Amino acid sequence: MLDLLKHHLTSPDDSISQIDFQRLASSGETRYVERKSLLKLQDENEVRKTLSKAVSAFANYDGGVILLGVTNDGTIESGAKDRVGTGTRSEWLQDVITGNISPQFQDFSIKKLKLREDDLSSHVYAIFVGRGNTAYQASDHVYYARMDGKSKPIDGQMVLDIMNRKRNAEVKLLLSFRTTRFFSNSELSIKVYLEVVNDIPLEDARLTIRTFGGNNFTPPLINGKTSRRDEIEDSYSYSYNSSLTYPGERLLLAEGSIRILKATMNRPFIQFTIYARNALSCQYAFVIDGEKGYWVRLFEHPLPVGEDIGKRELWMFSKEWLEEPDYIWDSSKPDRRSEIQKGKR
Repeated sequence: MLDLLKHHLTSPDDSISQIDFQRLASSGETRYVERKSLLKLQDENEVRKTLSKAVSAFANYDGGVILLGVTNDGTIESGAKDRVGTGTRSEWLQDVITGNISPQFQDFSIKKLKLREDDLSSHVYAIFVGRGNTAYQASDHVYYARMDGKSKPIDGQMVLDIMNRKRNAEVKLLLSFRTTRFFSNSELSIKVYLEVVNDIPLEDARLTIRTFGGNNFTPPLINGKTSRRDEIEDSYSYSYNSSLTYPGERLLLAEGSIRILKATMNRPFIQFTIYARNALSCQYAFVIDGEKGYWVRLFEHPLPVGEDIGKRELWMFSKEWLEEPDYIWDSSKPDRRSEIQKGKR
């Protein structure tokens, strides 16, 4: 997904293939994708409000794409004419964005797709938004950020954090998986690493791990301590405070184990939340599927409600890989999977 977003953000081509558009449309609304029906964008004032809010949210977080011509259930609409007055809809959308974001934002790219070559009224659009260098307001003078798959208003402290992002640490999350057997009731060992990738040291890193799903998971053992159980939310959590972490240093935040039991895909999962004083937070979740081949499947957080969970899949660890039992999920890699390097564990 990220490689697709980066490609279209920088590509000089003003069009997008139907395959790429369909791939984005079917992914659901996530931290990187927002879908809008063309039928809801007939009013110019509504267009300005909707687009400026979405662009503000993506620019203030980590970038993303706005799909115009896709309904909430992922259906691609029949499209619209590209001509608007004496210009094109793409040009008009460009003017709407540059005129309604403050300060002016330029790191975006508009791609169009003609669904049927013989029909001039079959255009849909993808607006790719880059990560901004400061905080950006929408037309309603509110700052937004993309959180939990939605564009949400943010408070003054987060606005200041975004304005200072040039001085913020950039981090990646690494999840190491190991098991010698892979069937029901097996133990799966997990290690959670955090690594700074730029030249800014990380301050006060904190990790929270929560397991959901009743007795489907054993409580994770983190740094030799059993997690605290939350009876209300039926979960376990643990926070870990670290000292400063410098660029290139890999910090082991937690290690523990999970017992593989038969579990449904809709409820049981483990959620990792990383927070640091000078870095944006990130969240990931993964599910152990003990009924369909005993896979570990990693998903973008939050998990969808009433939607195909497979659309959020980022990575899969399967029993077929046991000849090389150590694997690591690296949030910075396009394919998300690589063998763990010796000496890095």
